[in-house]
Amino acid sequence: VSGVVFRGLSPHLYSCSHDRTVKVWDTAERAYVDTLFGHRAAVQAVTCVARERCTTAGGLDRMLCHWKIQHDTFLRFDGAHMGSVDCVAALNDGW
Repeated sequence: VSGVVFRGLSPHLYSCSHDRTVKVWDTAERAYVDTLFGHRAAVQAVTCVARERCTTAGGLDRMLCHWKIQHDTFLRFDGAHMGSVDCVAALNDGW
């Protein structure tokens, strides 16, 4: 595990890992929920938006991947960085 983030006041926790995935956890139930795929190399950083069930992660593949979980959509931003993406942040106004 290379990074973790809680989703606002919800029980959801997101973790990223060198296995190229982001995992979704429910801390209230102490249970694994889902695995998010899309990166081609280790994932270094993860963040989420408090109001929506979405998360963004960056990795050694120089990409940002963004998942809107409730809509089952995925966006990949490829080629914008010259090196690995080691830090990501989301604006969380009003939560």
